[in-house]
Amino acid sequence: MNRKEDSGGGDILLVSTDRLGDLVWTLPALEHVRRTFPRARLSFLASEYAGGLLEGHPAVDRLFRIQRNTHSLGKLFHYLVFLARWGRKSPDLLVVFKGGHLGRSIGKRLGANQVYSILDYPEEKRRAVHPARLRLELVERFCGPLEGPPWPALRVPAPFREKARKMLEELGWEPRSYVVLHPGANKLVRYRSIVAPPDARSTLRLWPMDRWKELARELSLRGIGALLTGSPPEGEACREIASAGGEGVRSLAGNLHVLELAALLESARAVVVCDTGPAHLGAAVGTPVVSLFGPTDPALTAPVAPPERLRVVKADLPCSPCKHKPGVRCRDNRCMQEIQAARVLRALEDLGAL
Repeated sequence: MNRKEDSGGGDILLVSTDRLGDLVWTLPALEHVRRTFPRARLSFLASEYAGGLLEGHPAVDRLFRIQRNTHSLGKLFHYLVFLARWGRKSPDLLVVFKGGHLGRSIGKRLGANQVYSILDYPEEKRRAVHPARLRLELVERFCGPLEGPPWPALRVPAPFREKARKMLEELGWEPRSYVVLHPGANKLVRYRSIVAPPDARSTLRLWPMDRWKELARELSLRGIGALLTGSPPEGEACREIASAGGEGVRSLAGNLHVLELAALLESARAVVVCDTGPAHLGAAVGTPVVSLFGPTDPALTAPVAPPERLRVVKADLPCSPCKHKPGVRCRDNRCMQEIQAARVLRALEDLGAL
């Protein structure tokens, strides 16, 4: 399947069964494929939670979702259900944005006529290039170069905007009257707490709780609402921050649909977040983002957004970033502890959010 054949349609399957941020990074590639093959039937296989981002997306004709945070038998069950729903017809084009066993297995089982995989690139390149750039480059191999800026962009469907409006109405808030604070970081959902075991690498990306409380209090004193968001297991910690922050601090951590979260981010003055999915989601809906970095490298995982809408805050320590460095087994995230609330407030001021 190539660009000359796009008028004849065809079946295209894109696969990105990873986390929310990874799926946001895939949006420019998805839209580039749609523009190149406007008459093709375009299907997308995503993870259960992140895949909600593509509900009603104009570029996607069929959306399949599988559970990724489950045991091996559960993953196998969801995979078999997907294969049964897909049917026997091989896709004309298969694009796998995530490496690992699942991508290889899908390619073999479906027998696609053409397969493009992120694993086509050597590991050295996959570790050295921002995944958003690499995913776009993957589809540019058969779509041609993208014209225009490569920023991920998401238009929130009207029903989810309405739900967010009602949530804000219940809080007594207007759009643009608050800043979203998102203290958690993806894999913490597995530990049922915002304070995970010391061997959980995701905890190294967390900003200390007392700093979140300080930031929330300062926003409240300035007459700006602070809205805490997070997964259900992070709800208790978010409520603790909210209770310490004063009258203008609220928590909606819990069972927010990903597009409800997107709508709340879209209506916010800004979002303050560690290196995790809502940072990229906020950037995709056009909201200014303050992203806090420590053990991970912003050159590889920072939100992809125009510079006027993004501020990366990090401590300049010689050991940071430490992720992927051989022999590094850090259990003391000094790189995050040294970020003071005052620096985050200055970043918000610099973005015009205060």
